[in-house]
Amino acid sequence: MRKHLLCFTLLAIGAPRNAKSLEEPSDNGFGDFELRCDLAWPPDGSLSPDVPSTPDALVVWRSGNEDVHPDTQHLLVLEASQEQLDRLPSLTTQLQTLTVAGLSGPNIDLSALGAISSLRGVHLNNSDALVRLDLSPLRQLPNLDTLCVTGNDHLTHLDLSQLSGFKKLRQLYLNDNEHLTHLDLLPLSRFGALHTLDLSRTNLGNIDLVPLARLRKLRQLDLQGIHGLTNLDLEPLANLRGLRSLELGNVEIENFDLAPLAQLRHLERLVLIYGSSDFDLTPLARLHDLRSLDLHGYGHLDSFNLEPIRHLENLENLDLSDNRYIKELELEPLSQLENLRDLDLSGNVGIRRLDLAPLGSLKNLRALDLGGDMRIENLDLEPLSQLENLHTLNLEGMECTGRFRLNDIADLRNLGPQDPVRKKALTKLDLDPLSQLENLHTLNLYRMSCGLLDLGPMANMKNLRTLHFGGNSTKTLDLAPLAELDNINTLFLSGFKRLAVLDLSPLAQVQALQALHLNGNDSLTSLDLSPLAKLANLRLLQINENDKLQSLDLTPLTQHEGLEELEVSGNHQLTSLTLPARLDRLHKLSVSSNFVLSAIDLMPLSTLRSLRTLQIHTNGITEIDLAPLSSSMSLESLDLGWNFKLLQLNLEPLCQLAGLKNLELRNSNGLTSIDLGPLAQLHNLVTIDLANNDELTQLDLKPLRGLRNLETLDIGQNAKLTNLDLEPLAQLESLKALDIAHNAGLTNLDLTPLAQLGNLRTLDLGGNDGFTSLDLTPLSGLVELRILDLASNDGLTSLDLTPLSGLVELRILDLASNDGLTSLDLTPLSQLHNLEVLDLNRNGKLGHLDLKPLAQLKELHTIDIRFTDLKSIDLAPIAGLHTLDLEQCELERLDLTPLADLQNLHTLDLSWNNLTSLDLEPLAGLDNLHTLNMGSNCDLPAPDLSQLQNLQNLEELNLSCLPPPADQDLTPLLKLKNLRDLRVDSRWSDLELMGPLLEQLGYY
Repeated sequence: MRKHLLCFTLLAIGAPRNAKSLEEPSDNGFGDFELRCDLAWPPDGSLSPDVPSTPDALVVWRSGNEDVHPDTQHLLVLEASQEQLDRLPSLTTQLQTLTVAGLSGPNIDLSALGAISSLRGVHLNNSDALVRLDLSPLRQLPNLDTLCVTGNDHLTHLDLSQLSGFKKLRQLYLNDNEHLTHLDLLPLSRFGALHTLDLSRTNLGNIDLVPLARLRKLRQLDLQGIHGLTNLDLEPLANLRGLRSLELGNVEIENFDLAPLAQLRHLERLVLIYGSSDFDLTPLARLHDLRSLDLHGYGHLDSFNLEPIRHLENLENLDLSDNRYIKELELEPLSQLENLRDLDLSGNVGIRRLDLAPLGSLKNLRALDLGGDMRIENLDLEPLSQLENLHTLNLEGMECTGRFRLNDIADLRNLGPQDPVRKKALTKLDLDPLSQLENLHTLNLYRMSCGLLDLGPMANMKNLRTLHFGGNSTKTLDLAPLAELDNINTLFLSGFKRLAVLDLSPLAQVQALQALHLNGNDSLTSLDLSPLAKLANLRLLQINENDKLQSLDLTPLTQHEGLEELEVSGNHQLTSLTLPARLDRLHKLSVSSNFVLSAIDLMPLSTLRSLRTLQIHTNGITEIDLAPLSSSMSLESLDLGWNFKLLQLNLEPLCQLAGLKNLELRNSNGLTSIDLGPLAQLHNLVTIDLANNDELTQLDLKPLRGLRNLETLDIGQNAKLTNLDLEPLAQLESLKALDIAHNAGLTNLDLTPLAQLGNLRTLDLGGNDGFTSLDLTPLSGLVELRILDLASNDGLTSLDLTPLSGLVELRILDLASNDGLTSLDLTPLSQLHNLEVLDLNRNGKLGHLDLKPLAQLKELHTIDIRFTDLKSIDLAPIAGLHTLDLEQCELERLDLTPLADLQNLHTLDLSWNNLTSLDLEPLAGLDNLHTLNMGSNCDLPAPDLSQLQNLQNLEELNLSCLPPPADQDLTPLLKLKNLRDLRVDSRWSDLELMGPLLEQLGYY
């Protein structure tokens, strides 16, 4: 069934999003420099803030007031404004790749880019605001090799004819534009050099592949997850004889003839996932160059004919996972795939019998996945003993079942009270065959339900490096076989529900061990760590979420030579904890979420010279002596937040920690005062969080006066503060984010000191219910301010926005939930040309609102006025408007005429008002309107559906509570081919054309 919905109630369920991570392009034409289209920076995170260290360095440009070094070749612009793009030609002449992550408005002019002739790659990604995009300026770029326009959630149209004449374009990525409905592929037929084309996860339901037939140099094509695609003719692809990679598949495809693929003799990678029908795989038998085949989640089949795969002698990777409807899987055709390296059979939960014998001949198999909660009767691993090159085996979640036999009774005694006992008993899984796998280095046995598991065979797995074991109800565990594993470096012993004793003695011999995870062992009451003392290579130790662990002595780790990270968290009954000393390499210690831990002695930490991060948060401690930290000169981050019972705190020992950058004291609800004096000398502090200290009655900020590097300060949600002097903040020239919200005890606040904070980007003054007035004049000079929150100041009866008129960089203004406001003049906002979001919802006493002053704000894309008792509103033709929400106001009449030319309007919500009439004619030409909600206006007459018939991109229409059309003609709705969700009431159900409409919606 197609994922569409017709709803006769007031509720609807949205379809799930099918997401997939993109692979990096195999060849981007830029040498060693790589930039994934779906990321804002390279995977290794290598960013240069100003001058590139090498020509291949990626420079990040965060502000329009910063300069870009003229030698910059690869530039990332975050939340780009039009001003930034216009300045680029004057700043750099060597630019080769430009990535714009998050365009700030619905319309961006790319004309300036046409002047940067050196550009070879342009990436315009991840914008929530962009609706339309004119690509024609890019025709001036003679060397453009790669164009990436991806992840722009509201982009609906692209005209590829604007790129006519391109001879060198090799890579075109248009994926993850979920509302892209208009895209004519015909201009692509002239892109003779095109190597890569990605149209995946778009909304191109009527895509025609014929223009692609001329792209003889095309090597990679991705058509996966295209919404609305119910039929796809693959015949044009038969001409693409050079195609190497093809991705197909969609939950809605009903007919899929793979015959044309037989002509793609050089195809190396094929993805056919989420099909809804039984496709015939026979044409694949001729694809002898195929190296990777992905059939995971393939259709709703109850059996799988793998016979055509038998002939794919070069196949290296095969994914048959998550075919949940399959009851049988015959692996014999795989026996001849001598080059197969990776095989994924996980998640086929319907299979009960699986014969692994055919896999015994796959001598090159390296990775086998049998995880994903499968229940296999009498699983025999013996065939795997012949796989001499197998290095990864996953059996996670495997449940081994078999018929009751006399020698199974002893095993049944090990079943816990919550373990399932079905008609078939849990049986042992014999791991002996694995003992011969000398090259096995990763084994996952987590959450297996297979009776008792004997780890004895593991003693022969000399090359095992990673072992996941646990997640079952065994009562005893002998780790002795692990003592023989000379190369194991990562060990998970987690999730044992009934294991009361865990003897770690055998691990003393495992000298290669680097990471040990002892998490979620619910019955463990104590733990002896002395066997770990001599493990010189141990770097990471986790002891988390062991619910019955009451005491823990970490002193056996004292003087450990290699430990770098130690975490003791989420042990909810832990009452006693003794820390280790003299860990010369320890740089991170976390003791958190141990709710009943009332005391902790930090004295051992006085010897930790390398400690950089210390987290002691969300515990039950009532006091803590920080004196031992006075010698922790490497400490950079200290988190003491969320210790709800902490009654007093002396910060004096911190005064010598010159390297401290981050300090969190949030949610220490027992503190009535905090002396910040010791922080005065900590000139490297970047972040201070003092929020949510509910008992704090006073807070002196004077010690912060000299912290010139402080960028973030949160002093919000201190409900009992009655006075707050901001004067000491005036000299914090680096301050970018300031939160003074939800201090309910404050009745007034002098903002004058904030006038000096020229770099302030975010200011939160919301939720101060005691304010009866608020003078915004000191904010008038904060020209870098991007986000201003003035919401939920319920005591305000008036608010003068005039001081905001010069805040030209303001992007988000939140004025919601000011219940005392009876009027609001938006005229001062008329010059805020970068404003994107205006939130006015839940202003219950506003009787009238005039939006006309906002008419020239081209970047304004979202206006939220929900739940406001408006009697009238003057709308305005705001060109970039994407979303207008007027839900549940008190409107009785509404003139939609100002919306007539808003081609970017995507969502209009007029529901739950008191409208008695509504002319929809002004909406008739809104090509990009996707959602129209006028439901629950029960006094409206029958709608004139003819006014909606031209809204070809309309996907969601709510007419609930409205009577059926007077002429009972639903033909206009049948013309809305993209309509997915229709909400009407039961009076519509008997209309003559309701049946065809339901069928078109995919309801049948």
